[in-house]
This record gives sequence, structure tokens and C-alpha cells, in this order.
Amino acid sequence: MPKGKYIRTDAHRKALSDASKSRIRFPHSEETKRKIGEAQKGVPRPHQRGEKHGMWKGGVTSINQAIRHSIEQKQWVKDVFERDDYTCQDCGDKGVKLNAHHLKSFSLFPELRLELDNGQTLCVPCHRKTDNWGSGKIALNKK
Repeated sequence: MPKGKYIRTDAHRKALSDASKSRIRFPHSEETKRKIGEAQKGVPRPHQRGEKHGMWKGGVTSINQAIRHSIEQKQWVKDVFERDDYTCQDCGDKGVKLNAHHLKSFSLFPELRLELDNGQTLCVPCHRKTDNWGSGKIALNKK
């Protein structure tokens, strides 16, 4: 009896041999390559960007999303944090996760979106308590 946990039969040896043969790669014919290419059209590729990406919809970024990710908005956040010395203006915490809060709603007052006086630094728990955080109520005249 051979050493090991189980005995290999001739059928088992043949199956192992057939499995190893299936791992050998052969080049595809030109016709097969064409068929594979046709089947892959429209399938998103994570490394492709812009018009070449399968999920491209013609550049339909919403105006709010474009503004929220703009250089000007990022600079506004930085300016608010620096003005407030990276300190929550509600509880006085430092060294915690901070948000730049719009005193007057970002969506209702587009002309005030980048005004330094319309922002204040808040820690995340204090920001969540505000009346215009997330999709909650909207502050119209708070300042």
C-alpha cells in the first residue's frame, strides 16, 4: 500500500492528468478574438475613464456635485477651518473630525456657497445637531 492518506486509482490519475492538460493555454484564432471583443462591448472596465468607459453617459454631473468637488469649495472649507483655528465652534473640541458647516443652506442660497461668513467649523456630532444637516430641516434665516 502506498504512503499517504488515500489510494490513487487509475481513474483518479487520469482525471488529474486531464485537469492539468486543461490549464495549457493556446492562442485564440482571429475569429475567436473578434467574437470575444464583440461580446465585451459596453462592459465597464475599471481602468477606462471618460468616453471609453462602458458606463459613460455623456458627462452628466449635477451642478451641485460639480460645485461640492470644486477647487473653490475645497478652498472655502480650508479657509473656514483656518479662520476657526481647527476648533469646533459649538463645543470647542480640537483634534477631532471636523466639518465646514454652511449657516445658510448650500442648496437654497447658491450665492452664499463660497462666502466665508456663511461657514463655521463644527465637529461631526455638533454638525449633526444642526437644523440643516443632511436631508433634515432647512435653515432659511439662521445666521
